[in-house]
Amino acid sequence: MVYWTNYSLDTDIVRYWRIGALDFWMRRTDEEWLYVWRHRADAEPTSDSHSMPNPEMPAEPEWHRAVTRSASLTVKFSPLMPDRTVIANPRNPLKLLPGTTVQFYAIIPVFLGVSVLGAHGEERVCEIPTRMLTNTWLGDMFAGKLCYTLPSDLYHYPDKVTQGPTDAICPVRLRNIADDPFIVEKFGIFADMMNLYHRTDVPVAGLWTGESRTDFTREKQLNISVSETRPMPSTNRVLLSRARKANFDSIWKKGISLLDKISNY
Repeated sequence: MVYWTNYSLDTDIVRYWRIGALDFWMRRTDEEWLYVWRHRADAEPTSDSHSMPNPEMPAEPEWHRAVTRSASLTVKFSPLMPDRTVIANPRNPLKLLPGTTVQFYAIIPVFLGVSVLGAHGEERVCEIPTRMLTNTWLGDMFAGKLCYTLPSDLYHYPDKVTQGPTDAICPVRLRNIADDPFIVEKFGIFADMMNLYHRTDVPVAGLWTGESRTDFTREKQLNISVSETRPMPSTNRVLLSRARKANFDSIWKKGISLLDKISNY
């Protein structure tokens, strides 16, 4: 798990990291932090994130700037769950017959969190998706929320999942408790309400989340929830980051998950 570690930087020297499909540059001046990134179509994973020979930077990079209270030159790289709900799109629709329950495993790319460690504790400088994510609006013109959409293969067994070091395996339980078949073309995962864990018996990858649960009810309602009771098959785990949100937001409670009210779900 050498992606997620601490680094000591020097003033006015640009450092570069390749983290999965993410290129990341950072520089500390006397007054502030500068950073820039890009996503590559080549998603071949690297074994670690320590500084590599600096490739050509983007033409005329637009440096992002941040000021921290601490003048420390030590930065911490940590994995974070996405900051929004993720709408997963399986390659092929799935029909759930009445009374059926199925367990799948999906992949969610994590965010890179970069923090400065100093006298004022951990100061978060930036959060960047390690893979390009597409924005989507879930809901109608009156009620909804901005989400990420992500093509996602579904695997019946976790050992069949192709997992890179910046990918988290997410257990997904789908259940049809209605009287009619339910066609699953896409489903929501409350990624921002999930803890992120690491399997200590997996050296490089091994990121896992809590379980996403979706029930299709007799009232033709989608009930989506998160469970932390079975986040992974191994007990050798450590908690890397806690869920961004502890409770479901009011928009979902008011019925955004009602199937007949979601015009583009």
